[in-house]
Amino acid sequence: MANLHSRQQRAIIALLKCRTVASACKQSNVPRRTMENWLRDSYFLKALREARQKMFNIALGRLCQAANRAASVLIDGARGKEITHMQRLCARDILTFAREGLNADTSLRVDEIETKLERFLGGADA
Repeated sequence: MANLHSRQQRAIIALLKCRTVASACKQSNVPRRTMENWLRDSYFLKALREARQKMFNIALGRLCQAANRAASVLIDGARGKEITHMQRLCARDILTFAREGLNADTSLRVDEIETKLERFLGGADA
């Protein structure tokens, strides 16, 4: 986001926080037409995607941190401790979403390594 001016940076933050483009325009004090033009600009879109990815990575980190507590809840239930249905569902979902996020991250990293390896080998089979 360093290459964007401050209005565009504020617009990206608003787009990340708001449910609609219209509300992001209102929050960032950017006219709708201007925002629509920026949303067609490749540099602005790249910065928006990078900001969204950062937010997702932060959320994934929070899920991974909560995974230990989620596992404890499930283990407590397995040991006979009274846990609610909602606690069990939330614990299961936290573990599932954290695992899926980590798998997706691993898959992206493997794809990146394969691409670099293909370039290194010049496209020839090893």
